[in-house]
Order: sequence, then structure tokens, then C-alpha cells
Amino acid sequence: MNRVVYKFLFIVVSLLIVFLFLNKQVSAIDVDLDKKNSITLDELIAGAKKEGKIVFYSAHSPFVTELLLKRFSETYPFVKTDFVRGSGMVIGQRVYSEKSRGIENMDAVYSGAAELYPDWRKHGYLARLDNLPDWTNIIDLAKGKDGCYVSFVFMTHVMAWNKKVYKDEEVPADLREFTTPNWKNKTTSGDPATAGFALNWFSFASDIRPQDPRSKGKSSGLGFKWMEAMYKNGHLLSGQMGGVIDTVVTGRRSILIQHWDQQVWEANKDGANLGWRYPIQGTIAQHSLIAVNSKSLHPYTARLFVNWLLSKEGQHVLVKEAGFNIVRKDMKTSDFIKGRKQIQECWILDIEKITEDETRDFIFKVNSAIRGKAK
Repeated sequence: MNRVVYKFLFIVVSLLIVFLFLNKQVSAIDVDLDKKNSITLDELIAGAKKEGKIVFYSAHSPFVTELLLKRFSETYPFVKTDFVRGSGMVIGQRVYSEKSRGIENMDAVYSGAAELYPDWRKHGYLARLDNLPDWTNIIDLAKGKDGCYVSFVFMTHVMAWNKKVYKDEEVPADLREFTTPNWKNKTTSGDPATAGFALNWFSFASDIRPQDPRSKGKSSGLGFKWMEAMYKNGHLLSGQMGGVIDTVVTGRRSILIQHWDQQVWEANKDGANLGWRYPIQGTIAQHSLIAVNSKSLHPYTARLFVNWLLSKEGQHVLVKEAGFNIVRKDMKTSDFIKGRKQIQECWILDIEKITEDETRDFIFKVNSAIRGKAK
């Protein structure tokens, strides 16, 4: 009996030692990468070949998420890719939940809730990215504080309309005109109470949220009273991203006052007949941020994936195959998609200055205004 017990204890202790050794090795690799002032592409590839895997948490659509991982794998076929998809807040909640329980399943993360990244940075959840090979090739507006996160693309917001109902010249460029009787019950948008993409645009339209000082876009000049006037003129809040496009394509409403340019591009690619433009009030460029887990189990592969997104190859995929606004200094979105604004010309939210309390207060105010009770 004693011999059996000793043998069991020996096995348990041996497994514990191996577990601790492996954990120590992973941590040591990650710390070493963060300490490096620069990492070469060859180093990333060599490390990724040993790891052979990445788990990507993504709030992008299945189409975009699968496209990026597929193209990445074509360049680096030795990497097995996996992903977890959900809305921005669902992804954010999962990261907090797993971190609180010591679970490190996520290697790289995109959450549409950009305001989460500064908090993750403060908690030490994010690895350093400013030592990646392509970091110096991207615009400053794409770079997060302390180099811990980066916007690999931006989405600008545009107006759109059903061209089966209105000719381009019939649609006003001034958003204030949509509060007049001629446009009663004709307009729609995302709902800032439930859709992050809409909340970002209404942040711009409110003129009360902090602007990133690196951006040159002007304030909208609209405010809460304009939102209240839109409500009184029958403006429809269509909820989430896909539902807004469907509302216009099916003719339930003819005018979409705000949506990602990428979503309008994708809808037209799929056969919709939507016109689009930027209103005279200007527009917001919304971040699409990615970061690497500071305790990633595949630290080289995670960084290789982020660097690929920032590379010329990755940016070509993002603009030509997915319709996004790219962030490299040596490439322009307008060279690929006619009429797109440069990111620097847009209004951009300063995500390092907003807080959870401020956001909660803003959501209350904007929801009151767009439902006819401006404060």
C-alpha cells in the first residue's frame, strides 16, 4: 500500500514541477519580448513556428474575422488559427472574467468597445507592441498610449440612402435638413443604447465628449437639441449594425444618417444599391483596436499576427477585400476606394480621457435626447 501511495505522490509532484516549469518558460518568453526595444520579423517567425497557434478574440463580423485569419494562415501556414467571436461588450466581459480566474486562453483581442483598452492597459493585461517591425510605418493616430494597443484600421461614418428611392442629388448633405417636414419618417440610424458603432457616432454628434488632440476633424455643431428634433420628426432607431442596413435596403426607411463606410461598402458589394457621402458636419473615425495578452501562451504568434495586420500585405487585404480605412503612412485608402477621407481629417474620440462613469452619464443623456427628452 505504501509503495502505491509513494508512486502516486511521485507522479503528482512530477506533474506539478513540469506545470510550473512550463508556466515559467511562457512568462519568461513574454517578459523578454516586452523588454526588447525592437523585434525582427525573423524572430517573430522563428518563435511562431515553435508555438504554432493563435487564439483571436474578435468583435468583427464572421466574414472579416475569418478573412483575416485565412489570409494570415496563407502567409504563415505553420500557424493553426482559432477564434472566439462576440459583440464588443461580450468580448470585453469575457476578458475580465478570464483574467479574474487566471485563465489565459486569449492571445490577441479586438473589441469594438475601444474604451476598454486603456483600462486593460492600467491592469497590466496588455503586452508591448511598439517594438514590432512595422510599428514605425503606421500613423500616430493609430497608436495607443504606451504602445500597448493599436488601431489596425479605422471606420469612418457616412450617410447612405436607397438609390431606388432617391437620386444622389435629391439627398441633402446637411443633417439639420432631416429635421424638416419633407423628411418626416424617412431616416434611420443605429441605436446608441444597444449598438457601440452608433454610440461612437452620437459621441461626435453630441459635441460634449473629448476629442483626441491629434485629430483635426471639426465638431459637428449638432448637439442634443438636434437629436430631439430628429426624434420628433419620426427618426427610427434600428438597433444593431446589420439591422440598420436592412432597414434601408428593404425600403422601410430611405435615409441612413450614420453607419460605418465599410458596412455600406460591403452591402454594395453584396448587391445593395446604396449611395453615400460625408455630411457637411464632418464625421468621426472610429478605432478598430487590437492588443496582445501580456500573458499570452503564444506570444510570438500573437505579435506576428498584429504585425501582419500592420504590414503592407495585411493592409492591402483590409482595404481591398474588406473595405476598411488603412493606417500605414505609405498607403492611402482613397487610392483604393474613391472618396474616402483621410483619418487625420476626421473627429476621433479620446478614449484615454473617458471613464466608465462619464460614459454611463453620456449614454443616459444621448438616449434621453434621441427619444425626445433632451436635457
